[in-house]
Parts: sequence; C-alpha cells; structure tokens
Amino acid sequence: MRNKEFEIIDVHTHATGIDILNFFTPRIPSTQSLAELKGKMEASGITRAVVFPFPGTLYYNPKKILLENVWEATGLEDFPYQQENLALMAEIRLRQWESSLLPFLAFDPIEKVDQQCRYLARESGYYGIKIHTLATRSSPADVSKELISMLVGRNMPVLFHTGKQENALPQKVVDFAKINQKLRVGLAHLGGLDSRALHEAIKVPNLFVDTSPFLCICYFAQHGIRRYLSDDIFQTDYGDPTGVLLDLSAFLGDKLIWGSDEPFSCFSDRRGIIVTNFSYAEQVEVLKRLETMGYSEVLRKIVEENPKRFLFG
Repeated sequence: MRNKEFEIIDVHTHATGIDILNFFTPRIPSTQSLAELKGKMEASGITRAVVFPFPGTLYYNPKKILLENVWEATGLEDFPYQQENLALMAEIRLRQWESSLLPFLAFDPIEKVDQQCRYLARESGYYGIKIHTLATRSSPADVSKELISMLVGRNMPVLFHTGKQENALPQKVVDFAKINQKLRVGLAHLGGLDSRALHEAIKVPNLFVDTSPFLCICYFAQHGIRRYLSDDIFQTDYGDPTGVLLDLSAFLGDKLIWGSDEPFSCFSDRRGIIVTNFSYAEQVEVLKRLETMGYSEVLRKIVEENPKRFLFG
C-alpha cells in the first residue's frame, strides 16, 4: 500500500534480539530482525514505524520467572533492557534507517529505575518510552515522577501494554493519563476493547488508543474468545474488520492510532498451539480496503494525523 498524499505510520512493532520469555517457553514469535521488519514495511508500503525491543529482558532469569514466578537478576545487564535498547538504537544508526524506524526504548518501572533514567537522559535519537506492564509486573501507577518529568521535558510520549491482568488493566492507563495531562499517553491493544476505558478515553485530551494487533483483536471478539479481551467489549460487528475500524474511528476520533504489533500478528500459547495466524500484509489490507471504499480522510487520520500528534504533539 503506497499513498502519495500522506504517510502511513505503524505505531506499534517489535524488533531486534529475542523475546526471552517466549524463547524459553517456547512460544512464537521469539524474534524478528530489523531487516525483516523493514522488508515487511517496504512490501506493504508503510512509510515509518515505531519499533521497540521485545517485552522480555535479559536482566531477569527467564527460567525463574516461568517455573517459579521469581524475578531474579541474571547479571547479564546492569539494569533492565540495557542491552535490548542499546542494540536497537545501534542497528538503526548503523543501517541508516533513522528516517523510517522510530525507536521507543523499553522501561521497567520497578527495578533499577534511577539507572534507567540516567541512561535515558544521556541517550538521544529515540522518540518515546514503551512500558510492557505484564513483562515488568508493573502498573502505570509505578511510573516515577522522574521519568514523567523527563518525558514531558523532552516532549516524548509513553505507550503502555494493556491486558486482563490486574496490573495491566486499561482503566489504569486511563487514570494515569488523567493525572498526568502534560504527558501524551498511549493505550495499546485497544484496551482489550474495554467499553468503559474506551468511553472514558474520548474525554482525556492527552490519551491515544492504538489498534494493535487489529485483526487478532477482531478475531477474538468475533469468536467470543475473552482471554485477551474485556468481559464488556465495545459493540460492533467484528466479522467486518474494515467496518470495525470505521466504527472505532467515528467513536474515538483523534484518539485512534494504527499499530500492528508485528510480529505478534501470529502467535502461539504455552501449549504450543497457534492462537492467531495473520500476516503483516493482511493487517495492511484492512487499510487498503478503507481507501478503496472511499474513506481516504478516515485513513489519513488513523495512519498519519493522529499518530503524528501522539508522537510529536
């Protein structure tokens, strides 16, 4: 998909290194290179993508987490995501892909926070912060004033993973955004389609909602799979993903930002069973249908205007 009139920005992708928790389970995906992501983008006509490291970090011992639910340091890193962030930034620079790949650095609000903040203060060339609440056993309320102040000072946003776990509930992101209105806040995964969170989101000026992974979410809703979704979901016909995107855009307006969560369009569970098996091209096909149906202005808002407001203010 290539559009000469406006950019197409994907606000949610992962690349470089491995997802250490998936690797040791094992589950897929456990990795994606920057070159793979760039190739998918070019094949699908995506102009730019926000990219973060995978959720798991080498700082923690994956076997201890998976087998004992114990969060024990490996000694491989001085603080969480040290090497993951370093490798992501280094490869983007080495390959000179700064114009198309916009790194968000991963952050753990629980462990070695001061060291992480000092690293972020020294670093340049990144565009925001990603906090994976599940992988860091954290909630938005754990985010330090120091990090918030630094992000506001640098005019950078923060994006939170959401899920059904207590610490990852979308309402916690909504509440965080209400308290920190000088900070642009992203709520990932459509907040599991939680009706209350989405209704409140439209009233919070600094809050944005990403669609990742859109086809997976539609599939879960259509087939009544509530493991990954709220028990009270936004009501629409989930058998028609293009219609869902139109309905969400009409409801959320300038809050809705398109993200794919690539490579998590296809993922398995701990039993080794494929849960969803979509491709990046299929995710982008939904956008193509919007344009074909004559909704170019809706598409522009979702893939360019709203993402730029989230990224740059």
